[in-house]
Amino acid sequence: PQGYGDLVLTGNVQSDLVPRTAVAGPHGIVYEDPETHRAMVNYGGGSQQLVTNCTFIENVSSYGGAVHNVYTNVEARYSHCLFMGNVASKRGGAMNSSGVVGPFGSRVIMDHCTFVGNSAAQNGGALADSHASVSTVANCVFSGNTATLEGGAIYCGNASTLSLLNASMSANQA
Repeated sequence: PQGYGDLVLTGNVQSDLVPRTAVAGPHGIVYEDPETHRAMVNYGGGSQQLVTNCTFIENVSSYGGAVHNVYTNVEARYSHCLFMGNVASKRGGAMNSSGVVGPFGSRVIMDHCTFVGNSAAQNGGALADSHASVSTVANCVFSGNTATLEGGAIYCGNASTLSLLNASMSANQA
């Protein structure tokens, strides 16, 4: 896909897109949700998502303030997206990814994304990976994200794998 604000869902898609406000403009789709609903949940079952040039602002949820990639066989890629001011009452202020042990956990790629001012009450102010998820973070910026327990910017635990390539980190705190 090309252009601004592309969202492509393919395969056995079981995704719930529940933004209260989704505005398409020249700089992408902006997901804003100040009423305690995350913008996106990606469930398993062989779903594949490509989210490009989108902005997620002030979404709130327990796991993954803006996005929760969960269960088995989820493949998601986020490219050139902005995650700002999202809040999780547990893990992953902007995004939480989790799976099950085995070859079919969540697989997530984030490239050229910016995570600013996100927070989690437990782990992973911007991102949290757990329960056998596999994530690749490339050319991303993490600034001013906070977590109460561990991982001001990123938390990776419970048999998960994270590859971090050419990331910029500043003023993140746990």
